[in-house]
Amino acid sequence: DIETAAGHGYTQVDVVALNDSIAALSIRAFGLSDLALDSSVTTLTWGGAVGIPGAGSDYWLHPDVLAQIDEVVTDDLKIVRMPYSIGDTQFSSIWLQSISDLGNYTWVYDLDSGVLLHTAGATQGPPITGPVAQGEGRDGSTFLTQSTLVNMRQPALPWAMAAAPAWVDSVNHVEYDSTVTVDVTGSPIYLAAGLTVDRRTSGTDWARYLFSRTLYSDVAPSVTEYMERVDGAAQVGGLWISPDALDQLSAGQELDFDPVTQASVSVSAVDATDSGFTVTIHESGAGEVSDLVYDGQSGLLVASSYANLLLGTRIDYQLTSWS
Repeated sequence: DIETAAGHGYTQVDVVALNDSIAALSIRAFGLSDLALDSSVTTLTWGGAVGIPGAGSDYWLHPDVLAQIDEVVTDDLKIVRMPYSIGDTQFSSIWLQSISDLGNYTWVYDLDSGVLLHTAGATQGPPITGPVAQGEGRDGSTFLTQSTLVNMRQPALPWAMAAAPAWVDSVNHVEYDSTVTVDVTGSPIYLAAGLTVDRRTSGTDWARYLFSRTLYSDVAPSVTEYMERVDGAAQVGGLWISPDALDQLSAGQELDFDPVTQASVSVSAVDATDSGFTVTIHESGAGEVSDLVYDGQSGLLVASSYANLLLGTRIDYQLTSWS
């Protein structure tokens, strides 16, 4: 066998908007700093999904739909109802398993709530017995994934049910100036960067955005990375918060604590400005810390900072324009 990369962490799925037409999900992946499940976590990716209200991507299916699925057992498809246990809790579940030459995929849903309890996938080709030559693929590699539900809760965010800003479905482009700081022995390294946020699709209380961050250097070509995200009312770290809710917040207010990631959310400051006021939301965990500054009049994110405490990196953003 040839040693290859592996990792583990958590996937946090937030239902940020839900109505008769759509279900909007914010999907944030966290990586663990070591093999212990209680070790520090840091954000790896942040994406999202938008689908019909009866199906939240693969993470939830309406119980009425699950109840109508017939049981099947063939060589390439197995659908059975049976108990499934997570820790000391036993669920009435439905298993869906697809088996083919391309791989083996399994989904297990709770019949009562419709939530995804477990999913796994495996693909395998001929064994790789040596280094892969330049230009060749890794078709012979084995790819294994599995995810199991660890927690489900209803965060009591003050802005979750508040009306979204009126501009959410009309503002198309937002720009930020950025600075990346890397702590190294001697003196820190500072790199200039830029972030643009472009609206792809939206409703009155949610939007899918393309985030494009460009990193500039005096010694190498610029590098741009892209990420699609879904933002809505019921989340922490979104591009906006309802101005009605911001007006009700006060400094020192505790907002949320996640028992899995061990991240706490609070209001660290409410500051007066020439045009009104700003509210700073502070999210803090053992592996990462972020401060998000929202304009009280528009609800827009006007500045932010994110520090990865494990890597010693920091990214600061400052709004330059929006239209």
